[in-house]
Amino acid sequence: MNSNTNARRIQVLLSSIRQIATLNQQFTLDLKEKTKGWPAIIYTADTFEHFAAVCSRAFGTYARSHAEAVTHLESDVFSDFMRKVKEVTGADCRSLLGKPSVYVPRVRLQMQELIKQMKKKQPDHPDLPSLEKALGQVAAAGLEINELVDRKENKLELIKMAKRFNNMPNDLNILSKANRKVEKQGIMLKQCRRKEKPFYFVLLSDLLLYGDGGEEGSTSCSSPYPSNITVSLTSSISFVKLLSIIDSKYSNLFLEYRITNILRITHCYPQFVTKTQTPNTGTINFHRAMKLDETTVRDITEQDAERLTKHKYAFEIVSKKKSFVVYLGSAAEKKGWLTKVEAQVKANRKEGDQSVFAATWLHDSAVTACQQCSTDFTFLRRRHHCRACGEVVCDSCSKARKVLKHIHASKKQRVCKKCVEDPDRYKKKGSSAKSSESVTKIVDAVDDDTEEDSD
Repeated sequence: MNSNTNARRIQVLLSSIRQIATLNQQFTLDLKEKTKGWPAIIYTADTFEHFAAVCSRAFGTYARSHAEAVTHLESDVFSDFMRKVKEVTGADCRSLLGKPSVYVPRVRLQMQELIKQMKKKQPDHPDLPSLEKALGQVAAAGLEINELVDRKENKLELIKMAKRFNNMPNDLNILSKANRKVEKQGIMLKQCRRKEKPFYFVLLSDLLLYGDGGEEGSTSCSSPYPSNITVSLTSSISFVKLLSIIDSKYSNLFLEYRITNILRITHCYPQFVTKTQTPNTGTINFHRAMKLDETTVRDITEQDAERLTKHKYAFEIVSKKKSFVVYLGSAAEKKGWLTKVEAQVKANRKEGDQSVFAATWLHDSAVTACQQCSTDFTFLRRRHHCRACGEVVCDSCSKARKVLKHIHASKKQRVCKKCVEDPDRYKKKGSSAKSSESVTKIVDAVDDDTEEDSD
């Protein structure tokens, strides 16, 4: 968004503040005049009617311009300006900018109480019909303002989310759609090609983003022993020094060699782990964005998941370009994620869509021999995955390269012999999104985002 557009929106926002201030001052003066001396019968209907007639325009314009200008208000330049204002005056600009949006709902509550007391004490008061009509207008304005405030809050959350992602593609602007919002976010264990990895998932109205990271905090190895052997998981220590301070009673620390001849403590038993984390605040290293109109989900029953893996709660996320399985820690977590993703997929997918989805790869450890020629895999005879059907095959059975348009418009992918001989084979296997798919394939499904083009 260019600077001229931002400047206009800020100008509208500030001019709305002046208009609201004038309206509020006049409204207050009129009420004081009407109640001066507190006569036996007080007539205020015309004052409230005037307020009701103009509040939607004045406060609505402010709430709308505030929602549209929030991107600029959260920019580094404006944030720095607001910080300096607070240092000099003590005023919290963000808090003050939100106050006009709650003014109309407060007036509505006051009007409701006024009408309630009037009906109780002066049921035949001539102002009652006019006040009730004015209350309806104020209530309608309040609903409109609440919707605009919700839009602003959604956009604010998106802005904060965008700032958390590193390496976000330039052509992916998550602020580009007015009604887009964050539906759910958190960590799920994602089945990758060789092992499970924790990834941070963010479900938007029309996209599913994920990456590694997502939580701030530190993890350290600590013990009841002297503090000189308490070592941070992110710190390095020389091999000689480490040997000099660790004896047999600390042998439960796992050590990992690095090329630099430095040992880094990477894991330890649970009783030695101290973990301090703040969820939903850390930096996320972007991996992928999945369009929900090209995505579906497949449930995996607890019995099948537990029988075939060490995890009990799992489901599969299937899209045109990538498909994989995720694991959750409880039934409630799984239900929360699966329900939300299913709802957003349903809202975005066209009814009757017969899209071809990317195959969900079998796990390396799931097979010991080529699934087509039955030749055993060895150190030299490596496993490869057919990008069309997802089967694990040897190099001899997957020498072909073919463009799979649902994965990439022009880039050729590794394809096995069977998928070359029968071009519709992978479409038959990948187009269905029913839970009756092979459970073994689903549970062992993988995706390796760290090695996009390798096997």
